[in-house]
Amino acid sequence: YYLGAEMLQLVWKYQTPGILLTDKHLSESSMTIDIDIERAKWAEPKKYKGENYKRYLDTSDGISPMLFPPSKEVIKWSSYEHDEYGITTEDAEVISFMHDKRDKKLKALIEYLKQIETVNIIRGENPTNIFAFGSTYMSVLEALKHGKMNPTAIQPIFLNPLPIWELEEFKDQDNIVVEQSSTGQFTALLNEKAGLNIKSTIKRYDGRPFDPIELSIKIKEVL
Repeated sequence: YYLGAEMLQLVWKYQTPGILLTDKHLSESSMTIDIDIERAKWAEPKKYKGENYKRYLDTSDGISPMLFPPSKEVIKWSSYEHDEYGITTEDAEVISFMHDKRDKKLKALIEYLKQIETVNIIRGENPTNIFAFGSTYMSVLEALKHGKMNPTAIQPIFLNPLPIWELEEFKDQDNIVVEQSSTGQFTALLNEKAGLNIKSTIKRYDGRPFDPIELSIKIKEVL
């Protein structure tokens, strides 16, 4: 709930697509929880004031102010490459200009993410780290508890942009990835984007969550 609200807030603020990744185990589970509705912030997009509206106006942070109908100004959206007014273009200079604008928006988003929680970390005494995403992280915590192991458990909350500023300290350490994928997509992401040294990957891809007891045995084998 809270991550969904946070994603919508970011989508409106930075005017970019957002995807909330979930998994089969979570979608098939049910529980009763207390929700603090006030914790979910209202989205507040930058709004335009004035005339001669440019839907994709270039700004210092790349975020264009929005104008909502009804309005006497023309509001034009375009999924094709366009100029600041939203008019389709094939002009090379304009295309490069708009790419640079979007890059500025990404940099602004990253600076904002540096101020909020983007990674869950439970630190242990073992020099090896274990990475997991989604509900798999809870299976990892249960497995470590069952096996009386104490490596550091790490769960990135955001995958794109990946919070590499939070992961740099683990770059030259031994890292184990636990994921539900036959191709090791999460492992590849951590290796490519964060430059992490992946010692081993523990996979499961039969549509079922990791059993903590079985997982604890597999973790002990690679620690």
